[in-house]
Amino acid sequence: MLRLWFDRDEKGHRRVPIFLHRLRIRISDSYHPTEEKRTAFRIECEYANGAARWVIYRQLRDFVSLHTHYTVSNVYNRLGDELPEFPLTSIPYLKFLKKEDANIDQASFARLQREALETYLIKLMRAVMFHPSSNRLSGFLEVSALSISLAHSGGVQYKGGYLQMQAVNNGTGGFGRKGLGRRVRKELRWSSVRESYLVVVNEPGELTVWDVFMFDPDFRIEQPKRYYRQGLNNILYNAPAMIEHPISSLNKHQGSEIPTSRQQHLSPQRNGDRGDSDNYSLLGSVKSRISRVFHLKTERRKNNEEVSKHTFYIVNSQTKLKLFARNERQMLQWITALEKSASSSTYTNENRFDSFAPIRLNVAAQWLVDGRDYFWNLSRAILMAREIIQIHDWWLSPELFLRRPNMDRYRLDRLLERKAKEGVKIYIILYQEVSNRTTPTDSHYAKQRLQGLHHNIMVQRSPSHFQTGTLYWAHHEKLCVIDQTIAFMGGIDLCFGSGNTDDIRWDTPQHVLVDDVEGTDRPEIWPGKDYSNPRILDFYNLHKPDEDMYDRTTSPRMPWHDVGLQVVGQPARDLARHFVQRWNYLLRIKNHTRVMPFLLPPPEFKPTELAEMGLTGTCEMQICRSAGPWSMGTQSKIEHSIQNAYLKAIQMSEHFVYIENQFFITSTVVNGVKIENNIGDAIVHRIIKAHRDSTPWRCCIVIPLLPGFTFPVDHSDASAIRIILECQNRTITQGPTSMFSRLRNEGINPEDYISVFSLRNWAKLRGEVLTTEQVYIHGKVCIVDDRVAIIGSANINERSQRGDRDSELAAVIRDTDMIDGEMAGRPFKVGRFAHSLRVRLMREHLGIDVDALDGDDNVGQDSVHLEQTMPRDSEQNQARGQTENIQKDIDLLSRGFVDGGDMREDFSSSVANGLQTDQNHQPDSHSVRADALEQERKDDILKAKERTSSAELEQVPAENRPPSQVDDTAGGEITPTSRGTYEDSIDCELSDNPKLEDHDPSTSTTANGEHESVATRSTIRKRRPSKLTTKWNVSIKRPQVGPDNFEDPISDGFWKDMWVTSAAYNTEIYRKVFHAIPDDTVTTWKQYKEFVMYHERLARPCPESGEPTARMPSETREDFLPNVSNGMATTNTPIKDGISEGSHENGGTKQPLRQTNSPDDEPVHKATGRCDHFERWEREEMARLLGELNGHLVVYPTKFLEGEDSANNFLFNADRLLPLPIYD
Repeated sequence: MLRLWFDRDEKGHRRVPIFLHRLRIRISDSYHPTEEKRTAFRIECEYANGAARWVIYRQLRDFVSLHTHYTVSNVYNRLGDELPEFPLTSIPYLKFLKKEDANIDQASFARLQREALETYLIKLMRAVMFHPSSNRLSGFLEVSALSISLAHSGGVQYKGGYLQMQAVNNGTGGFGRKGLGRRVRKELRWSSVRESYLVVVNEPGELTVWDVFMFDPDFRIEQPKRYYRQGLNNILYNAPAMIEHPISSLNKHQGSEIPTSRQQHLSPQRNGDRGDSDNYSLLGSVKSRISRVFHLKTERRKNNEEVSKHTFYIVNSQTKLKLFARNERQMLQWITALEKSASSSTYTNENRFDSFAPIRLNVAAQWLVDGRDYFWNLSRAILMAREIIQIHDWWLSPELFLRRPNMDRYRLDRLLERKAKEGVKIYIILYQEVSNRTTPTDSHYAKQRLQGLHHNIMVQRSPSHFQTGTLYWAHHEKLCVIDQTIAFMGGIDLCFGSGNTDDIRWDTPQHVLVDDVEGTDRPEIWPGKDYSNPRILDFYNLHKPDEDMYDRTTSPRMPWHDVGLQVVGQPARDLARHFVQRWNYLLRIKNHTRVMPFLLPPPEFKPTELAEMGLTGTCEMQICRSAGPWSMGTQSKIEHSIQNAYLKAIQMSEHFVYIENQFFITSTVVNGVKIENNIGDAIVHRIIKAHRDSTPWRCCIVIPLLPGFTFPVDHSDASAIRIILECQNRTITQGPTSMFSRLRNEGINPEDYISVFSLRNWAKLRGEVLTTEQVYIHGKVCIVDDRVAIIGSANINERSQRGDRDSELAAVIRDTDMIDGEMAGRPFKVGRFAHSLRVRLMREHLGIDVDALDGDDNVGQDSVHLEQTMPRDSEQNQARGQTENIQKDIDLLSRGFVDGGDMREDFSSSVANGLQTDQNHQPDSHSVRADALEQERKDDILKAKERTSSAELEQVPAENRPPSQVDDTAGGEITPTSRGTYEDSIDCELSDNPKLEDHDPSTSTTANGEHESVATRSTIRKRRPSKLTTKWNVSIKRPQVGPDNFEDPISDGFWKDMWVTSAAYNTEIYRKVFHAIPDDTVTTWKQYKEFVMYHERLARPCPESGEPTARMPSETREDFLPNVSNGMATTNTPIKDGISEGSHENGGTKQPLRQTNSPDDEPVHKATGRCDHFERWEREEMARLLGELNGHLVVYPTKFLEGEDSANNFLFNADRLLPLPIYD
């Protein structure tokens, strides 16, 4: 055994580490091709009782050459055993030497010939098996260390042998590791043609891969004409004529012809090619299996004297290689092996959507909504890893907890270190940021931290910005493949809470805002930098992950909503192949101080193998991607199959398209720049068709309220927010190229077909301080007719959809398991996968407790159900129980106090184990009763005034309110309020008017009956008609939503009465309580200034506790709110006459804080007197309203600052100087 590692043959190559005595060979047949007289022998090889099987073809001259080599070598190096004699009777010309064989027929002679040669090979193996010269015999049998090591993983070897190769006209780093000299690249190396690639190693005894050439739809083989046959013109202009070998799936069927379109695709005009059809001739298929190995068809034979005898080219989308064989016979064998391998590979076909991957059938797939379930399943899969883990992320945080709380063993770096010590190879690709200031992901720290854990963890960062000229684009895909069998993909990075744009974290369906555990015995759910809000402050000091960035008592976190996908089986192999293609490309173009290996793409699963492993399902799936020259090295090809899938899905939709995405920028013109992705065009065209056909059709779009960047909208440094909002406004409603304008030009009311929504949540900080924050939508999902789902990492914008910008991944899933459903009130067959995902998302958004529902109707179960499929140790069971208990607390706190007074009275006890703390500010029972009386009196005082003014107080715009839910007080028509006014002064005047108090009919006249009247008056108040609204009531009746109301998404009973009404209802509550930004009632910068002045009153401290009523640090310029601290994110820039010091400075000149049509010295409304803070009864009414919210759904404000946008005054001057492609 030890000699295998030290023995070297005459070339200095290591001995092939195989035991030749375990190799069985059999010459099963011999053929006499019609074109030539030479006989070809079919040799079947089997190693280790069938562990590896392969077939080779040899001619008699190959046997003679092998014997001659060993005879000469034995003269100088004694082999120890005598060499067998060559069977002369196998030579046809010498068969007369044996008299008994002189008269045998041809068939009998062929049988004897095979037996003699087989016996000779067996004796030769016994003679040389322990000698280094056995490498010669191994080469003859085309066996190598790599072919044996790959046998257990499946796949086929079509040919092995030595080749010399070099890259030609290649701007993608050539072939082989970067940094190798030209002489080294031209050395003869052992090569092997396998099922979908050509792999190269330095010598047959090694396993280290030198490089891999992968087949794809652009693969082809070319043979150059000899120079003296090309003509002087071609030689002078360096345009050698080629004989091209097209590879097509149609070659699998004899007699089939290659379509003209396929010929054109395989013959693009490349640099240096003249494109003249006279210089190209297509080869037909060969007549038989053996003639494909050794001989060419008639067309090839006609060109036999013109083409090169040693040189041929192979081309794919990444590179073009020039290969040199020893002789013509070897060259033809290589060409035939490549043709056979490519024609049997699924990756060389033209696939749907022009994707690199084919459609896969009978796939088991599972959707995973939000980070909790995604990370739980991922941690379980990592623990199951046995061989290899491949991770590709935009951002990776080594200290990320995949299970919570107090699950340190499930921290990402702990899991990877554990598996690396077990021998699992871990390969990671991270996006390399241009600057840590602009994109604070600190990939350098992540690389050093991970590679320092174990030598089995290898990390590459990409791109090399200056080398590739890539400064704007990023590797945005999120991928993790375990053992090339289980894959996770979607929108979820393995990182902390948020950076400046595209990152995600662990979160739950409740999307809570606070995690303040001081004074409790419960651990933090989001420790350290995992508690984040990019709208307040971006990341810093990522090398100190345990340090908080914010004061948790004053700053809420930003919840993140996302969707991921878990898939097993063949699509996981497609994703692994994508990772290998990118990993190897980076090794060709980047220098590394640490040597990292080239990877091999996995073979395809066999159908029986998938069934035996239980990896089959009912889904039809295809992997799509966005990839181009800088990201994949495909110089002449840009793949945008994700966009193609979106377009086709929308075009073929019958009734309903549901979209969740981080951005929505498509098919418009922004500042003279055309947005070229056509998703918006597809929606508009489908609506026009539905309108003409009078068929029900709707498009529901859910996007974030604001981009996930720091600063309020009007801040001078908020350019990214304003530019993205401008692009989205131009896409949806504003400008002649928007979808709404184009539909109105067709006589179509766009609100009948398109609706846009967002998500928002609220919570209580320490001291009963209210707060609100948007739920940031980071999922990239499109569900069509509850039949097709697209899940991936691609946003709907130019960066993700074009293919030549950000790199992306997505999966197109169609479930063949069709179940009964409804669309527009009629029976409609839907796919289980897409239908259950759409229902799950809508339930979560409308506040249904998805964790409490029975998961029988869900394909993508929550992690609590998923864990039942595998045994867990005691630690896992205990951790899961802790998570469920904490989740109950999270659920309680996130939903607020639904039942009014009862829940408020139990607050102190219910929150003891929750996320909020500081129970010292709870009032005693006497003050509660007194405050209840005071609240009752104030309500009755306001009643008469509100009968005439309720319609004028903060209303939801009429177009966003269902007609059936409009308050009757306004006479059946909602009149838009005077936007941006400081309406709370009305309440102050009423409360200060003693005359109105004297006329209060509900005021008790007896002190003894004061306490008894509290309960009676509360009951009366509950039974008052809804149209007798107060300041803290809403004019829309709260919709009643149940978990079984989601089957038909476009019926009026659900769409109008539940979905749209709940969004309008929630929007009005947030407007009344918080004046949340953005808002449809704010159309100018002047109204914006007046609208947010309400936040000043919210920030005034209350006399009872000294705490403000509410804090909204992400929506308020805290610098003009006196005595308001924002913890670590506080700014104190003063405002003087509408000018912000240090803001909007251009060349040292101070500019107005906001561009507005009003003069800069416009007086600011300020509250005085008793309006400096909210009374206790008002704060309780605020909490009551918030407790009655229907989930997180709100209306996306399409009219926010539309006046400024129409006047082209929305963007600041500095915004127009920034390159738009960064943001669109």
